[in-house]
Amino acid sequence: MKNIYTNIIDALKGEPELAIATIIETRGSTPQIPGTSALIVKGSVWKGTLGGGVLEAEAQKRGQEALVDGRSLLFEYHLDADIAAAEGALCGGIATVLIDVQPSAGPLIKKYRGSW
Repeated sequence: MKNIYTNIIDALKGEPELAIATIIETRGSTPQIPGTSALIVKGSVWKGTLGGGVLEAEAQKRGQEALVDGRSLLFEYHLDADIAAAEGALCGGIATVLIDVQPSAGPLIKKYRGSW
């Protein structure tokens, strides 16, 4: 698994409004492990994946909403829900996802951003 954070500086240069979606906890069977991340820009996922399917679609939807609102959020997604079963994605687990709409606020990004 590649670390999505190596792409943040380049992403912030071209796409100032972006969010990072990161799986921070899993219980049971899920498509990816904690630490898996994707960069979300308005309108799409830019790099990375949360494993595809209904979990990633939900993260994209919530990421887009969070970018509009300007507020980070945390959500739990149950992969045993009816919609997951209807899509053939019945993993049976639960994934907790953090959507961070201010990745540039972190101290390392601030340090590197000064060199642009």
